Amino acid sequence: MRKRLKEIYDHSTLVAKIRYSYLCLLVPFVLFLIFCFYNLWNNNRRYEDMVNSSVMASQFSLDFQKDFDYETYLLIVGNKTLEESSLHAMLEEADEIVAGLEELTESQENRKRLTSVKKYLNNLGTYIGRIEDNIREGNRYEDNIEIWENDVQIVTSLVGDTMSQYIYYEIRGIQESRQQYQDFFVNMIRFSVIAFALILMLCLFLSYYIPLSITRPIRRLTQVTDQVAKGDLTVRSDVTGGLEARVLSDSMNTMILEKLWLLAQQDKRQLYAYFDEKEVFVFGYRAQQLCYANTFPADVADNAVYFILSVWKDLKMDVRQEECILLGNGNIKDDTAQLLARYLQNVRNTNAADIYRRSTLARNQQLPFDLLALWVHVI
Repeated sequence: MRKRLKEIYDHSTLVAKIRYSYLCLLVPFVLFLIFCFYNLWNNNRRYEDMVNSSVMASQFSLDFQKDFDYETYLLIVGNKTLEESSLHAMLEEADEIVAGLEELTESQENRKRLTSVKKYLNNLGTYIGRIEDNIREGNRYEDNIEIWENDVQIVTSLVGDTMSQYIYYEIRGIQESRQQYQDFFVNMIRFSVIAFALILMLCLFLSYYIPLSITRPIRRLTQVTDQVAKGDLTVRSDVTGGLEARVLSDSMNTMILEKLWLLAQQDKRQLYAYFDEKEVFVFGYRAQQLCYANTFPADVADNAVYFILSVWKDLKMDVRQEECILLGNGNIKDDTAQLLARYLQNVRNTNAADIYRRSTLARNQQLPFDLLALWVHVI
């Protein structure tokens, strides 16, 4: 995997490498910020839930016992009718508060206490039902007072005590959570310092490695260019990293090979024969210098062959290695090429545009060939 990633990076463009460097520097910072914000939000949410749970439980504990006992007494003594009594509404509200507390608390012990409170509230509902039945029957005042004193007040007292325990342990949980939050904050500071140091080291490493991976191929190409400029054509560019650098390296090697070929062509002599009606213009170059030039009458191919071979012999040219090139549009050029092939190994029958295809002047049909050859070979 590491080797594959390195291969992808080495073959990436310069723009992609710069983008990778930005991502490598940005991603750790983003992850670190997400981690910090999440932990701060999570601890704050837990702390807020515990505070809300304690506040809601304290209101329930302080008000419910007193209000429920008093409302039951008013119903028994006849100050309120069954329709005016709000005992069932108080029980429903208490059930809703307990259900809300179950959602807020995270303590298993407090969940058990809330389960007990729900049972107490069910019992209170049963006792209130008995009192209402006695009131409907009439003349059961003593029985109702006994239920109120021995059952209702005891159960509401148990509800108050249980909720007090709930509040106590919730407050203790808040204190523990506060201590945990402080410990977390200290650890967060330590972690932040360590993470900042690691990110700083990563930034230093990337600020060194990524520019180096970009400049190293360019520096190598510069060295090769300097050696070629000094005349060393044996050197080759071996750059492999970076897409653009590899393209430049291949172009550099191609340029060196072309220059070697051109130098080899300059050392090799070539004899040209330009046919024009009944004349043949014979000239030759060596090392970009004109070494021979003369015009001969040639109305038949045999005469042309004779003059060309005479010049070839005078210049002491090699029949196997060096080349004779026939140009022009004379009628005897093709026959001359066939006859010369018997004596010379390298005979080429072509035209000026093919020979000097790199020069745009060769496309001009009205330009004299001697001026064209002088321009290409010498100038």
